[in-house]
Amino acid sequence: MRRRRVRAGWLLGVLLAAGAAHADDGVRLEAALTTTAPVLVGQQATLAVTLSATAPFAGSPIFALPRIPGAVLMQADPHPVLGSATIDGTTWLSQRLELAFYALRPGAFTIPAVTVRFGTTGAPGAAAIPHELATTPVAVTAALPPGVAAGDDVVATTRMTIDEQWTPAPGKARVGDAFTWTVTRTVAGVPAMLLPPLPIGEAGSLAAYPKPPQVTDRSERGDLVGTRIDTITYVCTRADRVTLPGVTFRWWDLGAAELAERTLPAVTFEVAGAPPSPATWAVWAAAMAGLATILWWRRHALAASWRRRRSAWEASEPGRFRALERACRSGGAAAIWSALVAWLALRHAGPGCATVADDLLAHDADPELRRQVTALLDALAAGRTQVGGAALAAALTRHRRTLAQRRPALATLLPDLNPS
Repeated sequence: MRRRRVRAGWLLGVLLAAGAAHADDGVRLEAALTTTAPVLVGQQATLAVTLSATAPFAGSPIFALPRIPGAVLMQADPHPVLGSATIDGTTWLSQRLELAFYALRPGAFTIPAVTVRFGTTGAPGAAAIPHELATTPVAVTAALPPGVAAGDDVVATTRMTIDEQWTPAPGKARVGDAFTWTVTRTVAGVPAMLLPPLPIGEAGSLAAYPKPPQVTDRSERGDLVGTRIDTITYVCTRADRVTLPGVTFRWWDLGAAELAERTLPAVTFEVAGAPPSPATWAVWAAAMAGLATILWWRRHALAASWRRRRSAWEASEPGRFRALERACRSGGAAAIWSALVAWLALRHAGPGCATVADDLLAHDADPELRRQVTALLDALAAGRTQVGGAALAAALTRHRRTLAQRRPALATLLPDLNPS
């Protein structure tokens, strides 16, 4: 317990400046504000309550604090300041305690009577003598700090600190990830209960889960310090670009006599889709394992089927033309001739074998095609093994495309198989 011994002169001054609110059997109770100036909304006004007795006190006094609409009255420091003085030959012992008054809105207030119960020691071996006294009502006027509108949350203090922490730091996230935002506010001379709650912040793709705030008050060298810790956990619910708006806190700085503020910046981050769950991975793994087993047991049948399909495709017109293109790219004269004859054989009609003259050049007047085919025949006659097949491949591709465009028109010239 903090106990300071105050000399007689201080107590005598108190008793002369303010008359005893009550005096009964050697006990007195005085109450007065420590300032007569109007206080600000959210600023502490101290109501000093002094108990005086001619006998030693027995135990600690008990206060019955009234409720005040639009204001808060609370015990600022549970440790009294002890004193003594001799007045008219009588020694008075005193306990001075402080009550803190906070206006939550502007206007005139009346602090109703505060009832105090305490005891003093009686004769040696006797029980303590109980006392119950009440203060006289005290008037208080509260005003809004400059620049503050009615209804705004504001406190008046000499010092306020604000700290924030993200766990983990917001960044690239996936659906289902969670981030915890913790904001700690510490204010001098103001109880934590008067600090406004932390805004949750609106973000459609986040689910917010606020925890109950941690509100604590402590005394530092006789001065009240309030601390409020707000914690909100955000869970990512869908893929999106998320922006949590910034938050601005304002208070009246009593030392600088001005409105102060601190803004916590907005937070933006990307949320991607959720990765497959372990159960999904297990299903996919089981399916792939089953498919691999089936393919293994059917490998011979599947291989035979693939070979049949491959042979059929190679014997088809697209397959043989693809082989002709590969031969042209290789530049081998004999390979090109063999592939060309095999492709023309599919178009040959009538007796005998397919020929270049009847099955190719007779159907196309392209001079470039004729020139490339003649060059191939000359190379074969001269015994050259390599030719430039790129130009021949291009001419054959144009020829094939021309035939495909003609085919519908030629079909209309054929007579019906079953005329009516």
